Amino acid sequence: MGMVFEAFSNPAGLAVWWGPNGFTTTTRSMDFRVGGSWDYIMHGPDGTDYPNHVRYTAIETNRMIAYDHGTHADHPALFKAIISFVAEGKMTRVNLRLILRDAGQRPHFISFGAVEGGYQNLARLDAWLDARA
Repeated sequence: MGMVFEAFSNPAGLAVWWGPNGFTTTTRSMDFRVGGSWDYIMHGPDGTDYPNHVRYTAIETNRMIAYDHGTHADHPALFKAIISFVAEGKMTRVNLRLILRDAGQRPHFISFGAVEGGYQNLARLDAWLDARA
């Protein structure tokens, strides 16, 4: 489980697997601790850059990472995320839960592919971990 948890705090690894298919990620800064932040840019396959800012609100090693997620440090968070890690035999289940500010955001998130992108993101994590095993 440690290798899976650590994948979320390793900028070099995140550059390879974070984001939907076709995307790459450039970390500008990362301070992986409660109150710390991760500033990064997701580069879309069409060349569009998407700035992202994460502020870590809770970290429990090998159990959970929670954060507020927005586009820039000086902008309000768009949603809260909770990533949980559950041992299942020799495997680790990763659950990614997004909590939107209000229900009105849901159609927008679905329309731009957040659900499918989340599945692709986790599949890329799985492939990256398999390649390192």
